[in-house]
Amino acid sequence: MGRFIQIAMGSGAELSYHFLLAKDLGILEDKLYQGLDSDLSVVMRMMSSLSQAMRGRSTNEEKIGLVTNKLKAKS
Repeated sequence: MGRFIQIAMGSGAELSYHFLLAKDLGILEDKLYQGLDSDLSVVMRMMSSLSQAMRGRSTNEEKIGLVTNKLKAKS
């Protein structure tokens, strides 16, 4: 799942560039660009938070597995 989030984050960065290019070429008005860029920033932050939460979760699961293995070894 983490890999899919990384791909989505890369796509978001690419989209951000396309928004900027469209604004610079006069395709997007400045006000519309600002709104789109702001919305995209919110989505990117959400994906970043999700990615961090997933990394923390997998780390906790690994720790639990190590403790479980140690307890089994002592039995």
